Amino acid sequence: MTGCPSAPKPPFDYRAVNAGKWRAKAEIEDRKKKETHTLTINFKSIKSENKVRADISAVLGIHLASVVIDGNFYQALLMKKKEFREGQIGTPSESKGIFGVPIDLKILPAILYDQSIDSVGWVCHSDGQGLLQDCENSSAKMRLEIMSRDGKDKKVQVIGEGYIMNLNFDSFSPEENFSEKTFNLPVPKGFKRL
Repeated sequence: MTGCPSAPKPPFDYRAVNAGKWRAKAEIEDRKKKETHTLTINFKSIKSENKVRADISAVLGIHLASVVIDGNFYQALLMKKKEFREGQIGTPSESKGIFGVPIDLKILPAILYDQSIDSVGWVCHSDGQGLLQDCENSSAKMRLEIMSRDGKDKKVQVIGEGYIMNLNFDSFSPEENFSEKTFNLPVPKGFKRL
């Protein structure tokens, strides 16, 4: 006996959320290298403070990188290279070591909270309910699109020059009580500071 597939749930409105934790499975297809990588990304964010943290792990749970965004400033730990990076958010190429492909770090709050990207060159569109549908930056040759929504779950595709990143968000919980340490990455011993 097989059950009927359940009908899609109405989309959750993340625009009303101020803070929370998300989990996404990321499949990154690097078209230049002809490779595909699967990652788990755990996000923590406070919208009103413009803060996002992403902890990136390989399939077996091996910690690869962490990045914290605080407005226009970022910090990143690259575990394999033993590097600590920090500075103003600039070109997408600075994030290549974090995610394996160059993405504009300013798209992360937009993806989490279904909001337009507040950065030069980005043009965004909403659906009939006012939820983010897609954004494009033609000069950076980057596009993001919300592919589907089912309750709190959503699938997002980011397309850049030479890659496609599919993010499958499968977990969300509201959270208001993050510690100050959550959005600050200390430099571990033995890490090179760049």
